[in-house]
Amino acid sequence: MTTLKRKRLSLREKIDILDYRKNNGNVGIRVLAEKFQVGKTQIADIVSNTEEIYKAKTREKNLPVSGPTIQEKAKQLAEVHGLNDFKASNGWLEKFRKRHNISFKSICGEASSVDRIAVDDWKKKLPNIIDKYEKRDIFNADETELFFRVLPNKTMAFKNETCNGGKVSKERLTVLLCCNIIGEFERPLIIGKAKRPRAFKKLDVNKFPVDWCWNKKAWMTTQIMTDWLMKFR
Repeated sequence: MTTLKRKRLSLREKIDILDYRKNNGNVGIRVLAEKFQVGKTQIADIVSNTEEIYKAKTREKNLPVSGPTIQEKAKQLAEVHGLNDFKASNGWLEKFRKRHNISFKSICGEASSVDRIAVDDWKKKLPNIIDKYEKRDIFNADETELFFRVLPNKTMAFKNETCNGGKVSKERLTVLLCCNIIGEFERPLIIGKAKRPRAFKKLDVNKFPVDWCWNKKAWMTTQIMTDWLMKFR
């Protein structure tokens, strides 16, 4: 067999190799190398990293990897290697988690919802679009939430001291910030829950260095955004 050069394989291609191996009686490295026209050393690396590759497949779909998922996959791998007495118990899972420094974390949904292909495509188109305009006329605007009553969630304490906190405040404002490429800022738009909060009783809202809007949930709405754009510059 001619020695094949190492080539870059996508995650999908690695999964295809592993699936073929699993569905064909765990065929050997040589058979896989001939079938997929990949060097034997590279095939061996893929097989030895079976667990990591399948984990990457799951992550690519943005699916949470739970304890039972790990246990089920462990039992499948044990069967492949002839370890029929392996139970993948909760005790095994705990030891496995500690040994490999695995912790259960909250998932950030917004980050995973980004369409990377659309982002890359937009980055290619953007220079041609903005080339027609003066820099002072090119703006970026985005909104964020300001939780103005939230206290820090950590505190200094002795190691054996128990720290109890109160209920986390969800009181918030929505803030729209906008500036152009040369750093000129528009007045921030603040959205609250009340047309005139009690704290504003003796204040003239028109003299604030911000624009104040409101709705019952302090959210950005189509109408608020339309009104803001109509007044824009």
